Amino acid sequence: MSIVQSALERAKKANRLAETTRVTKPAPVTVPVAAPAVSVLTDTAATESMRAPVNWPTGGKVVSVDHERLREHSLYPPGSAVRRQQDDYRSIRREVINATRQPRAPESPPIGPIVVMTSALPGDGKSYNALNLALSIASEGIHDVLLIDADTVRHSLTTALGLEGAPGLIDVLARRGKDFMELTHPTSVERLRFLSAGSRFDGASDLFSNGRVGPLFANIAAALEGHVAIVDTAPILLSSETPVLTDAAGQVLMVVRAGLTLQDSIKDAVSRIKTSVPIGFVLNAWEPVLPSEKKAYYGYEAYVEKQARKSV
Repeated sequence: MSIVQSALERAKKANRLAETTRVTKPAPVTVPVAAPAVSVLTDTAATESMRAPVNWPTGGKVVSVDHERLREHSLYPPGSAVRRQQDDYRSIRREVINATRQPRAPESPPIGPIVVMTSALPGDGKSYNALNLALSIASEGIHDVLLIDADTVRHSLTTALGLEGAPGLIDVLARRGKDFMELTHPTSVERLRFLSAGSRFDGASDLFSNGRVGPLFANIAAALEGHVAIVDTAPILLSSETPVLTDAAGQVLMVVRAGLTLQDSIKDAVSRIKTSVPIGFVLNAWEPVLPSEKKAYYGYEAYVEKQARKSV
């Protein structure tokens, strides 16, 4: 069962503190929500329901988000874990959406809608988390979500959603000025769109340059103002493309797998992201170990089941 906890680190200054304060250990960190963040959420709560949807192109193939197919690709939880995981992702999405409204520094622009999901090495669950976080945000019904497969080597999301060979991110980068919206696909989940990885070719890595990714992300941020883009990437320690994507992001979520990811790997991964970009951490595949943790965790499960029986 994939249990997810999150911790999103706020950017309180333009120049972050020393690297040791950016990453202490690959474990969830409880970050108190600052008073300004709370007030922003409170002030906007009344207007959230009136947020205008993105003006996406009409038509196009509707991509079916089939849970069974996603499970076959290890991208969706088994039925017994869905409810608990949905609660976990509600916590993450609250932090992510709140952070999109925060400035990187006093009097600077907000962080913006682009969230890059990565990990230090393969096997940590970044694609899983990118997809399920996107589904969680879309299910709230307030924000449009654009899910982008930028892992152009494995393209796990593209394969699982049945869009192998379809034009996508690589094609947008290859043709400067190409409107990314024209290549996005509507999905069977309301308010969720998908941009596939595209067809990789020799030399495709050269397309991932600041001169191409920066303008594209600026266009996406402008089109999705007030909404969210989730970008799945290759593991940052194995890819020359991912650091370019993280540098252009509004915020980065680093997925850490409990009991697997090494602290040194996380420190190395974070050192490849420019210091002005806020970084959050998602602890994946965590299971309660201490008696107090088990009591709280399984006590919540029993509470949920009891409430469900009452509502029948």
